[in-house]
Amino acid sequence: MSTLFTYPLVFVEGGLYLRAEEEDMIEELKMDLKTKDQTIEKLKARLALAEHEEYKKAREVDILRQSLKIVSSKKASSLDSTKPKWALVKHARKTQC
Repeated sequence: MSTLFTYPLVFVEGGLYLRAEEEDMIEELKMDLKTKDQTIEKLKARLALAEHEEYKKAREVDILRQSLKIVSSKKASSLDSTKPKWALVKHARKTQC
């Protein structure tokens, strides 16, 4: 006559009986889950850092664009103030012809 269980039974919370083999498997799965949770947390942190870096770069590009616009506008206004208005009109007419 053979026995149904080859490993001793273990009492677990909730009144369930499991074989030691199943308990070992559960412990392994819990460890795997913990490892994967830690990996997920690390990846979330890396993603947050990458998003922050992307935001900083976009902000820097925006500041540079605004600075370029200001510098270009100052150059255009300084050119306008150094030449008499009639010279600018004369130059514009020559380039159109």
